[in-house]
Amino acid sequence: DEMAFALREIGLVYDVGSAHVIFNLTPLKEKEVFVYDNSGSGLPSGDLSKALFSVIRWWRESLGVTSYNMGIYMPPLGANLKDGPWKNFFPFARLVDRGREGALTNDMGGSEMYGPSVVAADPFALARAYDAFYR
Repeated sequence: DEMAFALREIGLVYDVGSAHVIFNLTPLKEKEVFVYDNSGSGLPSGDLSKALFSVIRWWRESLGVTSYNMGIYMPPLGANLKDGPWKNFFPFARLVDRGREGALTNDMGGSEMYGPSVVAADPFALARAYDAFYR
């Protein structure tokens, strides 16, 4: 919530119901996007799915992204979501562009393993493009 609060003021957060699409100011990989759901249940609501689909659809239809990685983080099965360490956990996902399938370059290079990340996409431009796609 703190990250969304801070980035909302500079135009890097979009709401899809109780879910939030966040364009990372310091991405580790190309076009990195976070999506989280703070509906309060500790479990993902349908809004998380809608928000994830909105990013994937926008990537595919507007930016030509056809290969991506996505990780979805949730509390452990059977975790007590009312009390204990998982009570304030928000389910979230992290998505990154892997590049085009036919490209001659590898989507995971040595510079990303042993040096600083190589990111060419401007998060502000990505946020504006996402906004324009859904207007």
